[in-house]
Amino acid sequence: MMSWSFELPTAPLPSVAERFSHIHEKICLISSEIDGRTCVDLTTDKYTCVALERMFEIIGIASNYIPYEIKIHEANVDWQAISEMSDRLEDVLIRVEPDTLLHWARDLMPPLEQCAERRRSKE
Repeated sequence: MMSWSFELPTAPLPSVAERFSHIHEKICLISSEIDGRTCVDLTTDKYTCVALERMFEIIGIASNYIPYEIKIHEANVDWQAISEMSDRLEDVLIRVEPDTLLHWARDLMPPLEQCAERRRSKE
């Protein structure tokens, strides 16, 4: 019997600076999307809510790969809350309430955005 053997190409893992670039990019997109929006606006705009959830999910995944040593030096970022956010977004069957999305964007993201701005790759 003939056996097929081949290797799939693998992409290199993103560097920490690239992960911070991904985080920064998503936070900027979130900020522009929620600018001037209220909880009532988002309640009637399910597509935007789903898009926001996805961007927060990407931020959470990237944050999971930030080394502990960096997290210790960036104590103004609530890494535990970001981890909890990421865990909550793992269950795609449960939508996140608009007020929670706005809380994450307005309260949780600013310190992370400042950290990501300092540590991202300057492409």
